[in-house]
Amino acid sequence: MALRHQIIPAFVFLLCFCYRGESQPCTTASIKVTQTKTAARASGCPIYKVVITNCCICSQTAVLLSCPGFATTLSVDPTVFRPLPPEEASGATGLCVVNDFLPVFSGYPVKFLYSKASPVPLSVHSSQVNCS
Repeated sequence: MALRHQIIPAFVFLLCFCYRGESQPCTTASIKVTQTKTAARASGCPIYKVVITNCCICSQTAVLLSCPGFATTLSVDPTVFRPLPPEEASGATGLCVVNDFLPVFSGYPVKFLYSKASPVPLSVHSSQVNCS
C-alpha cells in the first residue's frame, strides 16, 4: 500500500513534466522570425533568407509581421509574404501578412528570400491561434 502512495504521485509528476509544452497557451511569442544574410546578391544588394516558424502545437492564422519599409529587388510570392495596404490592416501601416492569412502549422515553416541594402526589422505583430 505504501508503495502505491509513492508511485501514483511520481507518475502524475512525470506526466505533467512530459506534457508541459502542450498545456502552455499559444501566443504571438510562439512564432519565431529569423533572417539570415546569404552570400548571394541581387541588383547589388544582399539577399536575406527569412524563416517564420510556428513553435506552438496549434496552427496560427492571420499572422501579421511588423515590416516597416519592406521592399525588395527580388520577386516574393505574394501568397507567402506581402505588405498590406492600410485598408486591409485596419488603417495601420508597416504590416505584412504571412501565408496569405492561411494557417501556419507547427513543423512547416514559411520561407522566402528578399533583397535590400539593409535588413528590414521583422517582428510578430499579431496572429489568431486555432486550437480545437
